[in-house]
Amino acid sequence: CRTEPEPEATPKEIRLPEAPVRYEVGESVWTIALFVDLEATESRQAFAQATRAVSEALLFGGPAELRLLHTPACPPEERGRLRCIGARAVECGEAQRPGTGVRLAGAVMDLQWEPSERRTQEEIEARARRLGLDIAALRGCMAEDLAVEARLREHAAYARAHGLVGDSAGYVMRIGTPLK
Repeated sequence: CRTEPEPEATPKEIRLPEAPVRYEVGESVWTIALFVDLEATESRQAFAQATRAVSEALLFGGPAELRLLHTPACPPEERGRLRCIGARAVECGEAQRPGTGVRLAGAVMDLQWEPSERRTQEEIEARARRLGLDIAALRGCMAEDLAVEARLREHAAYARAHGLVGDSAGYVMRIGTPLK
């Protein structure tokens, strides 16, 4: 009985959803695509590791950029949850002042260690204000920006479709090289 060898796996190109919230230091060789739930401890830990890998150039072969994406789908009944308010605030903060989204994401995730009564939109806004964001513009964006809502739905759908379930997941890939 003769069997044919199985064909080698062909590299698969990964096309990520739009992710304007990014963090990088220098010319990047790697991309870390991190899908997070801003309420999840595991996401906070993965976020801390990823931002450290970027800031200290810890990946072999060169510096990396972090692209932050969101896992939770935020249906209307969950819009008031910290993960959903925070995701909109992070995306809107980045739109208002590029480079601020990652810092605000860290500040929102730090609310995990606060008493539950402090895990509010008002506290997120206070942290955004300390980062120099215009709170009236942030509120307007969070309430009315349909592109932000569509992007968050796209992130969540991509995560579900690619098995990136749980509190944090993602890819590390060399820029310009498909992931196998």
